Amino acid sequence: CEYGDSIFFAQLGTGVGDTGRVLRSVGGTGALTNSLNLPGAGELIVDLCVYGDGAGNSYLYAASNNGSGLNGRLHRFDGTSWTSTAAATFGTNGRYRLARVNWKTADGVRGDRLVTINGPRTLSYTIPNTDPFLAASWVESAFTIESVRRIEHIVGSRHHVYAMALGQIFDLLEDGTAADITSYSSSTILPGVAGVFDSGESGAIVHDGYIYLRLGQGLDRIYVGDQGCLQALPGSPW
Repeated sequence: CEYGDSIFFAQLGTGVGDTGRVLRSVGGTGALTNSLNLPGAGELIVDLCVYGDGAGNSYLYAASNNGSGLNGRLHRFDGTSWTSTAAATFGTNGRYRLARVNWKTADGVRGDRLVTINGPRTLSYTIPNTDPFLAASWVESAFTIESVRRIEHIVGSRHHVYAMALGQIFDLLEDGTAADITSYSSSTILPGVAGVFDSGESGAIVHDGYIYLRLGQGLDRIYVGDQGCLQALPGSPW
């Protein structure tokens, strides 16, 4: 993830203290150095995302959880130092994968939102122009996705969030509908171990009107360019 003058990498860790960390390469060409370490046992770093704080400031956010996708925390970097939410700030809700999206939800408010996986098949999002560090900024378990297996990965593109379970991709819209756009994938070879968090996930990116999805052997490319779903412009959030 690019932030400021550096490239940052999330290292999941093993659950042993100081193994979950964020690594930094200044200028994207230097050696990797530790930027954030989680000293406590049983906590994994799972994703990075650049987002605001509701007051016009931009931060690099890191999400962590207990390895089962629950008891999540957020950590953010301002270019100089890291700060973290306290344990149980979000209750037992997870903070897993992170994505940015521009939605007008049932509250009638359109705006940028930070979206996360907070449970096996549920997603939470922030209220626009609020601080993701505050529990009151989140609408927890706002959407439930009826996937066969747990949601492992999300990517955002304009007004869409694509939620991935092993063998399924759902196109989640602001009204809460989530269509399965890969029903054919039950006949493909899938990566990882089904049902094991962080072992069976399918990484993906949205680029130039397509989702590129990692499979057990090779890549799948799915066209999602209709109805205004476009590639995000370089240097722009949308």
